[in-house]
Amino acid sequence: MLVIRRFFIRPSHVIRVAMLNFLTQAIAALSGLLSSILLIRWLGATQFGTYSFILSLIGIGGIISGLGFSTLLVRQTATWIETEDWTSIKGLLIFSVSLTIFAGILVAGMILWFGFHLDQFRMVRSFMDSLVIAVILMLFTTEAGLLTSILQGFSRVTLSLIPGNVGVPLLLLGGIIFWAVWHHKISTIVVLLIQVSLAMGLIVVQTWHVLRVFPKAYINSRPKWYPKIWFFEAIPFLFNGALTVINLRTDVFLIGVIKGPEAAGVYNAASRGAMLLVMGLGAISTAGQPVLARLYSQGDEKRLQRLMTAMSRLGLVFSVAAALPMILLGRFLLKVIFGRLYMGGAAALAILCLGRIVNAGTGALGPFLSMSRRARILAVGLGSEACLNVGLNILFIPRWGITGAAAATAGSMAISNIIMAVIIWKTTRYDVSCIGFVHRRNRLFGKRDNLGQ
Repeated sequence: MLVIRRFFIRPSHVIRVAMLNFLTQAIAALSGLLSSILLIRWLGATQFGTYSFILSLIGIGGIISGLGFSTLLVRQTATWIETEDWTSIKGLLIFSVSLTIFAGILVAGMILWFGFHLDQFRMVRSFMDSLVIAVILMLFTTEAGLLTSILQGFSRVTLSLIPGNVGVPLLLLGGIIFWAVWHHKISTIVVLLIQVSLAMGLIVVQTWHVLRVFPKAYINSRPKWYPKIWFFEAIPFLFNGALTVINLRTDVFLIGVIKGPEAAGVYNAASRGAMLLVMGLGAISTAGQPVLARLYSQGDEKRLQRLMTAMSRLGLVFSVAAALPMILLGRFLLKVIFGRLYMGGAAALAILCLGRIVNAGTGALGPFLSMSRRARILAVGLGSEACLNVGLNILFIPRWGITGAAAATAGSMAISNIIMAVIIWKTTRYDVSCIGFVHRRNRLFGKRDNLGQ
């Protein structure tokens, strides 16, 4: 705490919540890593590559079917709580759940149609059966995400993350081990069925938590409807979420399409390590989102700048500390954890780690723009990154395989994040990076609106 006090900001609610969130994400990451190790060894590179490809496909579909309402729910719930506008909260929740269910069914049909025309994967055993189960998982996960967003809007961030970030990964790991020991084998279908069961349980648990945090005034209120306003306000978040997932998963997706399932499996194993670097900034960003929304609505410029600087610096310190052993000992770690077949992913792991360090140093760009009602600026930045990412992957993967995919992903991420940080400074005079330069006049607090009011 002395380090935080001297170099960042004084201990606050955000930092305490971020530490708890980091612990939950660390448990989730460790459980996920152990599950991946077991699946890689028990399924083999081809089956694990197929599983990774399916998850990347429904990850993109899940964001599209969510229509951006998860982020909108966090922002608006945090804002409306201040004015005790329970009728608007209730209306937005009912509207978002209904619309995302309808959108999810349409997206599920599109995914199944697309999967049916993938010749490389149709030859893999039980691919279409696995894909059908996966789209069901996508539908349940989307609705669970809406309930989680409501809890985060009520500043119950840790409570919202424990069931999904701790309970689900640990139960998934336990389910995989139990099934493999009991039946002496495991398959992609079994793993996806376990995940569907856990997603259903998560919905039940999160619904219970949501009902507990709602006051009696909410229960007795009649919902207020502003569907047109809410839909168009959610659209930028939809684009931002879809572009974010594209930037995170396009490498695995394109490797699977261009090089096949085995290469996708090796690359996904290598990228698992780099994803651990996201935990620090991710935990801090999740904890800070409701506070960012409140500071913006209150016009508190100084505290907002201090919060952004602290978030960026803490995320950078964690990323550098976690990246060094992966960069220096990549081949050894991949051999010990996953096996000899995956040692070729060491160069890709090192490149991805460097990209994540730059990402942490530029700060929590997404939460800052989303909570300050500048989601359209974020959409432009993410769109540019997605175009660059897809273009470079298509260009590099045929020439350099998984190393080319890592270079394309890390390079597009670093370039776009640096440009976005500069744009934010030019337009708002807020430094969201680890530098934390304070300008005497900020431009962020201009015209602010309240949806539905």
